Amino acid sequence: AAHKFVIVFCVSLELLQTEPTVLVFFSYLGTFSMVTPFGIGLGMVFSGDDLTVAVLQGLAGGTILYVVMFEVLQREKEKEVSGIFQLLGIVLGFSAMMVLELLAHHDHCHKGKDDISQNTTSIPGMT
Repeated sequence: AAHKFVIVFCVSLELLQTEPTVLVFFSYLGTFSMVTPFGIGLGMVFSGDDLTVAVLQGLAGGTILYVVMFEVLQREKEKEVSGIFQLLGIVLGFSAMMVLELLAHHDHCHKGKDDISQNTTSIPGMT
């Protein structure tokens, strides 16, 4: 949850660049702050239905891809850096995340219906 502080800081800076009124600024931040609890609530309601969970995960993944492709990468393309270096950065970043995913062992412990599931991820040599 600590990453939310960084996100709120960045969103606040982006909002302040548009010079909104105080009411608009705080209404946007209020809406932004309510999205996570709303998403957690939806996840709790639909956690038993596999199809709904799959659809919601697909929407979340699609949203991340959209933001990366049309917001983040577009801003990076506007910088005065060689296109080959930008491509190299994207490929290296993707490769690093893929290696981490392949090395991480993700285990789920499902004991009983009333027990709390424990999610653990470990990277060999890092524990």
